[in-house]
Amino acid sequence: MTPDAYKIMAGKMVNLLHSVFGNADQLTAITHNKSPDGWITTAHSEVQVAHDEFGLVGRIVVDLEAEGRVILDKSKLSALLRATSEWPALKIEKRQVDAD
Repeated sequence: MTPDAYKIMAGKMVNLLHSVFGNADQLTAITHNKSPDGWITTAHSEVQVAHDEFGLVGRIVVDLEAEGRVILDKSKLSALLRATSEWPALKIEKRQVDAD
């Protein structure tokens, strides 16, 4: 991948991830709350894009604050990202870190 192509594709990936995790309606659509009071009160995300042996790789760390436990629905996230991106073979990995 040329440096110019990388810049263009990386920018598209950053915009895609921010469009999902920076939009309250999209975020609500891909999460489940364990309690009725578990509405997300704040969300913060950091996006990093790199090119490695697997190709273009985007990593996003999402910090959600809510009264109850919030669960990210990986299948809904995958479907949303695949439907709105130019990467149909997109692979999603999810890890959860509980707050102290």
